[in-house]
Amino acid sequence: MKTELSGLAKKLADLGVSGTGDINSAEYEGVVQQELTGALKDVRECMLKVFDTLQKKLLPDTTQQAARDPDGIYQARIMVGKAFGARRLPTDATTFEFVKITNCAQFNTASPFYLHDIKLRFVSEKNSAFMIVGRPDSPIRFGVLAKVVE
Repeated sequence: MKTELSGLAKKLADLGVSGTGDINSAEYEGVVQQELTGALKDVRECMLKVFDTLQKKLLPDTTQQAARDPDGIYQARIMVGKAFGARRLPTDATTFEFVKITNCAQFNTASPFYLHDIKLRFVSEKNSAFMIVGRPDSPIRFGVLAKVVE
């Protein structure tokens, strides 16, 4: 705006017109200055709503994790077995011993698994029974050993 006024003043001077004076002009595009505070507040609220929406869609729901079975064996967030008698060995805190793991048809012994948010890998088992008549919790793995994965 000042550039335009300077150009106009130069043209008038070239024509021989001279003078002094004040030029006051206030022109706004978009938001009026008095409404700027409210507009900025609206923008911040909108950004917060967008952030909350993205957070809900992109981050895992912690309420689902809280509802997990405390004795569940999980792989890829899916319960693939139920642990009984799980304990750390007194002689080796990095090794867990399980009396048995039931309902383990989907349990992949080649992949790490989780018990109580502790990442473990299968080491061995004493024996297993894949089909027990009258036992809805089969297959069952007995005497399982697993190591903590760092």
